[in-house]
This record gives sequence, C-alpha cells and structure tokens, in this order.
Amino acid sequence: MRKYLSVMRIAWGVAREHAVDFFGRFLIFPISILLLYLIWNVVFSFTPDIGGFSMKTMINYYLAVSLMILSYRRFWAIHYNVFSDINEGNLSIYLARPIDYQFQWLARMVATLSINVLFTLPVLVISSFLMQLPLPNLMSLLLFFISIYLSAAVLFFIQFCIGTLSFWTERIFATRDLLLNIQSLFSGAIVPLAVFPSIVQEISNYLPFRSIYFVPASIYAGYFSNIEALYNLGIQVFWVFCLFVLSRSFFNKGLVKFDAKGG
Repeated sequence: MRKYLSVMRIAWGVAREHAVDFFGRFLIFPISILLLYLIWNVVFSFTPDIGGFSMKTMINYYLAVSLMILSYRRFWAIHYNVFSDINEGNLSIYLARPIDYQFQWLARMVATLSINVLFTLPVLVISSFLMQLPLPNLMSLLLFFISIYLSAAVLFFIQFCIGTLSFWTERIFATRDLLLNIQSLFSGAIVPLAVFPSIVQEISNYLPFRSIYFVPASIYAGYFSNIEALYNLGIQVFWVFCLFVLSRSFFNKGLVKFDAKGG
C-alpha cells in the first residue's frame, strides 16, 4: 500500500505543476454553459418538462457533465499510455519493479482526479448558486462525490482494456474510436439518457457507459432521489468490478504472449 501512496503523492505533485493548463481550460467553461443555456431555453419554451428534467435541472446536469469531462481529461490517455509501454518496451521496466503495473496507473489517476475534483467541485456549486439553480443537499453532494470516483474507475478500466489489445495488435485506435462513438451516445455526455426513446434507455441499462456521466450528473442535478442514487451507485460498483476483472484478464493473457516474445 505504501508503494501506491508514494505513486499518488508523485502524481499529485505533477498535477499541481500542470494546474495552469488545467485552469486555462476553464476559460471555455462559461462560453459552453452559456451556449447550452440558450439552446435549452429555446427548447423549454415549448414544454416545461423533458424526460423528467426541468430547465434548471437540465442546466445543473450540464454543469456537472462539463466539469467531469474537464476532470477526466487525463483518463482518456490511459489506452495510449498502455499502448506505448507495450510497443516501446517500457512494460518490461515496470514488470521488473515490485509494484503492480495496473494499480500504479490507477493510483496516478486517483491522485490526478482528486486534485481536479478539489478545484472543480467548489466551482460547480458556486456556478449553480450564481445561476440560481437548485443546490444539492449534503447527502446528494456526498453521493455525487462517491459517484465521481466510481465513474472515473469505469472509464479507467475501459481505457485500460483498449490499451491491452496492443498485446495482439498495434491497430487499437479504430476500436477506441468505435467505443468512443458508442460511449458518446450511451454515457449521457451529449444529452441525458432520459431524453432518448425508451429503447435507447433500455439498451443503456445493459452497458457500463451510463455510469460515466449520466449517473453522477443526475445525482448532482437532483434527477435521482437518494434511494435511486444509492441504487445507481450499486450499479456503478458492479461495472467497476466487472471491468476490473475483464481488464485484468486481458492484461494477464497478454503478458503470456509478451513474455513468449521475450518482451
């Protein structure tokens, strides 16, 4: 455990050094929210409710999604980090160390996410307050905080699975792009899943992608009751476990091939 805490401390320091770049990306945040506000203001002028979302709930939802996308930015590079380590031979160096390869990457990402959340969560709450949007109660805020880490874990293990395909092929980016397109539809990053037709919502219930954005953002926006939020946290835990097992299986089977080639 001490080894992974050391990795997290190093990653925490690196994240702080890149704080200027992180804050620079905040510059587009007000613009994107303003555009979304104007678009949904027109839509809601025809109806007070869309898929159970009111105008204020919808804007709160997009505030949460926008800041989660910003906080998860480094998670999208995990597949490429694994791809590079495998194809450039760096994996052999990691394997020679007394530390688990997958867990050290996870420790790095947890540290990076923690410092990002430390900055973005207050911005999220303050933005809701300034826009006179409903603020989540302490219970909802706590569940949202937990859900963020679970959603990031889902994203991490999906990205890690893609990266481990490099053991068998160097052409992993077509798979990445395919999954990215599917994820864009079923994660709730574009629009809340509740807005889609029932068939799309039903399909999303059998996929892990809704756990990435839709679940945590819906908790923050108040779309879920506390009971519904707890149920969806349980679904997130389920997908984290399944994707961990899957990614671990891919990695262990790939290592056999890697060792056989003298990697």
